[in-house]
Amino acid sequence: MYVARSKITDLKAQIGTLTKKVEDVGAGKEHVEVASKDKDLHAKDVEIEELKRRLHEQNDKNESLEIDLEAERVKVATAEEAKQRAEMDAAVAAFIDASRAVGRCGGYLECAHHVEEAFGQEFDISLCSVTDQADAALARAEGVYDNLSLPVMDLVTEALKHDDW
Repeated sequence: MYVARSKITDLKAQIGTLTKKVEDVGAGKEHVEVASKDKDLHAKDVEIEELKRRLHEQNDKNESLEIDLEAERVKVATAEEAKQRAEMDAAVAAFIDASRAVGRCGGYLECAHHVEEAFGQEFDISLCSVTDQADAALARAEGVYDNLSLPVMDLVTEALKHDDW
């Protein structure tokens, strides 16, 4: 019986040792799982940081492109404004020239009539008369002048549409 009891005690000791080893392996397994999860979390953190960095780069590129686009808009607006100024200058000059030509001829004609009345003598008015060509040129110039688009007036018209005015 002593031998059997000694064997039982030895077996119980071995069971205790093995149980402890199993528990240690289980704890080690949990530690390995926690360490693995920590590595996964660290990898995700690195990935998140990389994505944030790329997002900032894209935002910077986007802002740069927006600045470039605005600069191009300003260039186009400036070119359009210069074109409009040239068109307005040309229209005003044509209108002035046509009205002067018609006015001068009309003035000469009026003077010729006064001379005829004052002296009772017929005056050669063939060079003084307003031609159909001059009248047509004046009418065209007036039409162009009347249809000029003034950017300032467009802004005023747009502003007057708002309730604040």
